[in-house]
Amino acid sequence: MHIQAEIEKLIRFYPVLGELPSRLQYAFVESSYPLQASTGRILFDVDATIQSFIMLTQGSIRVIRPGIERELLLYRVQPGSCCVISVCHMLGDTRYRARAEVESDITGV
Repeated sequence: MHIQAEIEKLIRFYPVLGELPSRLQYAFVESSYPLQASTGRILFDVDATIQSFIMLTQGSIRVIRPGIERELLLYRVQPGSCCVISVCHMLGDTRYRARAEVESDITGV
């Protein structure tokens, strides 16, 4: 039943998962791993290799472009949204001058 609860939580934030056949929903959850991180943790840094795609169910991530005197907020990732830079990196193996930092404690897969 634990897997079913995880599937339902993910579908609440990512409704497209609800369109998958149940066997694929189970396979998706079984092949993912739980994620928890505290405020301030760096998830990826400038020019880093990004290894995974995060689906949040709680919390917020800031994606910024660091500078010498200031940083530029590019966007926030919250439950139901995705990190565009992560997707672009994984699909195109392109590196970006950006950093992802946990803004408020996160959970997800």
